[in-house]
Amino acid sequence: MQFARVFAAMAALVISATALAAAPIADGVKGLWSGHIDVMGQKLGIRVKFTTDTAATIDIPDQGVTAMKLSDVTYTPPAVTFRMPEVPGEPSFKGTVKGDEMTGQFTQSGGSFPFTLKRTTAEAVRRPQDPKPPFPYRSEEVTVQSAGAKLAGTLTLPQGEGPFPAVLLITGSGPQNRDSELFDHRPFLVWADHLTRAGFAVLRVDDRGVGQSTGVASRFTDLVADAAACVRHLRTRKDIGSVGLLGHSQGAEVAARVAANDPKVAWVVLLAGIGTDGASNLAEQNRAIFKAAGMSDEGADKVCKAAKALFDGVLANAPESKLRELARALMLAQTSVQDIPEAEVDEALKQLRSPGMRDLLANDIRNDLKKVRVPVLALLGGKDVQVPASYNRPALDAAFKPMKDATVRVFPKCNHLFQPATTGGLEEYGTIATTIDPEVLDAVKAWMLERSK
Repeated sequence: MQFARVFAAMAALVISATALAAAPIADGVKGLWSGHIDVMGQKLGIRVKFTTDTAATIDIPDQGVTAMKLSDVTYTPPAVTFRMPEVPGEPSFKGTVKGDEMTGQFTQSGGSFPFTLKRTTAEAVRRPQDPKPPFPYRSEEVTVQSAGAKLAGTLTLPQGEGPFPAVLLITGSGPQNRDSELFDHRPFLVWADHLTRAGFAVLRVDDRGVGQSTGVASRFTDLVADAAACVRHLRTRKDIGSVGLLGHSQGAEVAARVAANDPKVAWVVLLAGIGTDGASNLAEQNRAIFKAAGMSDEGADKVCKAAKALFDGVLANAPESKLRELARALMLAQTSVQDIPEAEVDEALKQLRSPGMRDLLANDIRNDLKKVRVPVLALLGGKDVQVPASYNRPALDAAFKPMKDATVRVFPKCNHLFQPATTGGLEEYGTIATTIDPEVLDAVKAWMLERSK
């Protein structure tokens, strides 16, 4: 699932999930610990899982990181340390354990930020919507060949010979597995179960370089090529009829591009997809996230304005001196801390200039929606701070106006993942037991069934 990245003072944490060796851990910290890093007033949610068999991992949902292995883990009561090697800025954690709480300092690129983790029981992270056997449908492991990659996935099919209407699930930004897994939530597994029970064949695949898939996705065009290859694969099967698309977050943009290029796509569902260009939405995202974290309207407006100026500068290839000035202005708007390390500015600009990030900033979904001639359903969460509904709905309404069958719905109490939320803040994602609001599941199912008759 994981979702569009937020550019903030913690931009250096946009990292690649490299498999790394981990050191043994004592039983004293064994188990799950959830909490956040306080980055200049913004809470970046994390979860660390310690075991006694030489493995420790970290989840950072906002950065699309799931089960990244840690190294140099030590526990000498009450002190605990661990780090993420081969990651820019040498990120490391040093803390103290007191009862069921772990507190300390996270350091990266010369910056130091406090973190707090609390022991989480297995029951607390149980996800009641995870499907459990026996299943009234079949599952097949499939392999899809795409340009420069081999994609591994799971196809679930209703009982019978078919042909069945099918749907391809498309993940959001960042490397994700076929279940779009984060914080023990497996939303694409839930979607696949719900829709297959309703009579749809559902294909979900590991992103390039994740799970059993090979290759590296560096550009938006890679994501589009992979989705298109999956659609072609489905069409080769005699037990598959029409093929529709369901994309979440940046996956919604991918779905729109595939549908714009392929008139045979049956319909498209856009979950938490933007309605504007990426740079404008990411600026609004900054505003919403800092407001949710308690910043005043005036302060959040200043952050939004500074973010938009920086993103526009990156896209316009502004001179280095100007970009550094804009990056520093954004960081200063985000926090009252005046001493911004140059290393943080360097890392932020490096990431903003990456091909994938430039694609994210530059892409405007409206250009693709103009070419889509099939039914489209767009759902937004009223508490979504990553794709704010108040900003994106008007743009989607305008884009859908010329279409014959296009609908926008807002679920007022849902966050970016379509969980029932309180604030919509990123730190809530792992604390909510519900993976997807049942009302959202049923709304999409009903819409798909109506257009698959």
